[in-house]
Amino acid sequence: MCSGTVIYKIGSTEIPAETAVRLKERFSACPDIATASTFPTDIELTNVRAQKGLALKAYAKERGILPGEIMVLGDSDNDLSMFTPEFGWTVAMGNAQDCLKAVAKYETKSNREDGVAFAIRKYAL
Repeated sequence: MCSGTVIYKIGSTEIPAETAVRLKERFSACPDIATASTFPTDIELTNVRAQKGLALKAYAKERGILPGEIMVLGDSDNDLSMFTPEFGWTVAMGNAQDCLKAVAKYETKSNREDGVAFAIRKYAL
């Protein structure tokens, strides 16, 4: 199924949650493909090198910013690649999926409660 396939990005929305779970399980066997979801009813397939965490690390390195100086915020599993120990502040939004809250160092208020501004004031200033 995975051999020789080059995927840059494929997305699907409004699919049954059970289908999204099955597709993520099936594509997890492909070492060059990363799977994620923004909501339980969607799926994103990207090249494993096209993840937010890798892009942020490369951006920071180019600018001489240490990972420990970086705050990342997220609410869904498509943000998981940024929630690694080397980043100084990994902050899950109050409305984040449980998988993100489980690995975050901190938690803030929800999107509707200005959680990003709250986190910046609380953790970075």
